[in-house]
Amino acid sequence: MFKDLKKYMTIRLYLIIYFFMPLICNSSINLKVEGLNSELDYNVRQKLLHIHTNVKYVDSDLKKK
Repeated sequence: MFKDLKKYMTIRLYLIIYFFMPLICNSSINLKVEGLNSELDYNVRQKLLHIHTNVKYVDSDLKKK
């Protein structure tokens, strides 16, 4: 009985994640960039402007190193 319950709960969790993940991923994100010098600020803003809204992955250039 507990095995079936565990299986049911796992399937339920997967279905919840499957159906709600697109809603979470399509959330709008607002970025505020402060404290950069003029050239670096320009480069960062240009990079952010060229991000396509249909991209489903994080560009490795934008990850903090």
